[in-house]
Amino acid sequence: METNFIDELLREAEEKETQLTYEYADLILLEIKTLQSKINQVTETVKKEIQILEEWALNKSVKYQDRIEFLEKKLNQFIRNQNQKTIDLANGVIRLRKGREKLEVFDMDKVLIQQILTRACQNQRRSKTRYAEDQRLYQPKR
Repeated sequence: METNFIDELLREAEEKETQLTYEYADLILLEIKTLQSKINQVTETVKKEIQILEEWALNKSVKYQDRIEFLEKKLNQFIRNQNQKTIDLANGVIRLRKGREKLEVFDMDKVLIQQILTRACQNQRRSKTRYAEDQRLYQPKR
């Protein structure tokens, strides 16, 4: 009888050990899911923060670029008032570039209509010129 009792205790202990192993494995899986969820949360948070920082940097850059353009215009006026092509200063050289003046268009519709009319007139002149040239080339001999 003792052997059966001992065998029974041993069998129960083994069953409990396997149950603990399954429960432990299940807890490990739960912990892995939790950690993966935290990784995803961190990744999303970082993406949002990066987007916020990029927008901030872009906003700052635009402000700085506007200031640079304003200061460049002041330097351009200064060098034109001095009637010099080059001015050598302690922090750099100001050079007056030769080039076309920039053209700003305020009413694009009028400009486009003017271009269409100009091209139409040019085409009409070309066709008249070609007709006259054709008449000269193909006049029959008399």
